[in-house]
Amino acid sequence: MLPLGLAGAAAAGDIVFSPDSKQVAYTSSAGLVMANIDGSATQVLADSTGCSKPAWSPDGRWIAFLRTAGSIGASDLWLRDLRKGASRRLGTGYAGPLSWREDSARLALVQVVEATGARDLVQFSVSERGVATSSATSRRSEPANSSASLFWSPATDILAYVAAGPPDVWLMDGGEMQQISKTGDVVGLGLEANAGRLWWARSSKNPRYILLSLYSFDLNNRTVSRATFPDRVPLINPSPRSGPTKLNRVAFSPDCSRIAIVVTAPGAPTTGQVKHRSLVYLCSRDGSAARMVATIESLTPRSVEPIWSPDGRYLAVEDSGMPVHRISVYRSDATHIATHTVR
Repeated sequence: MLPLGLAGAAAAGDIVFSPDSKQVAYTSSAGLVMANIDGSATQVLADSTGCSKPAWSPDGRWIAFLRTAGSIGASDLWLRDLRKGASRRLGTGYAGPLSWREDSARLALVQVVEATGARDLVQFSVSERGVATSSATSRRSEPANSSASLFWSPATDILAYVAAGPPDVWLMDGGEMQQISKTGDVVGLGLEANAGRLWWARSSKNPRYILLSLYSFDLNNRTVSRATFPDRVPLINPSPRSGPTKLNRVAFSPDCSRIAIVVTAPGAPTTGQVKHRSLVYLCSRDGSAARMVATIESLTPRSVEPIWSPDGRYLAVEDSGMPVHRISVYRSDATHIATHTVR
């Protein structure tokens, strides 16, 4: 374990891998931190205090992020040029999530209308430093504040995302909003870019009996189908008498062939209180080859987020509890590489 100590805690989901999967960037009260995945070569970028939601461009040149601007629910949009080592403000009145288009020319994010508080899903042109297209969202269709739930369809300007609540899958296509799922129980979304297919996971009411269900959406034919996934995965929910009490999160690998699963397991009495236990697993999309990745225990509930590297070789597990915030990096075979600690 290679701990990295920095003052202040980052917000949940505020970690991103570099396009070559060799580095990570994450937020702290000191600013935006960059480091190798093994914990070496740590640096805090200038002009990045109060930052959140970093997004690394696919060409590796830019990191976009938000900085607190004083307005409730809105921030400034900043861009860090990693070649020149300089940051600049692109605009104000924005909110997460942030997601780059594959050509690194546009960003998708939320624009907050100051006069009304309305939140529009927009595509921001980096070269023109302005909004290229936008679509108004309702309370029902507003994107969840996680970059892991917002994707660009390949070679198009179609955006796919999970709404904040109820959590369903939506598309933004030509400025129009289209609801794909209507179950309100989506816990993870992935994009299989080469196949032009979205994948999502739905939670069940009782994961001891049925862990989850998987669905796919063909972006070309606009058809939905249910995938085969076992009700029980022996390592995770072997029988109704044991297993998790809640399915919290499912993260799809970049090619959507594997999934990371975060569940809540029964706690054990400790000094008159109940421990909260979050378990992180890896398995194939058909439920086979399951492995335990991490067990996180605490006296209070913690937000645990799995984040895949772009090449699918690594998985970061972010434990955003207080007072210590940890980001642990694992290989895809669940072996531990390093833990980045934000104090």
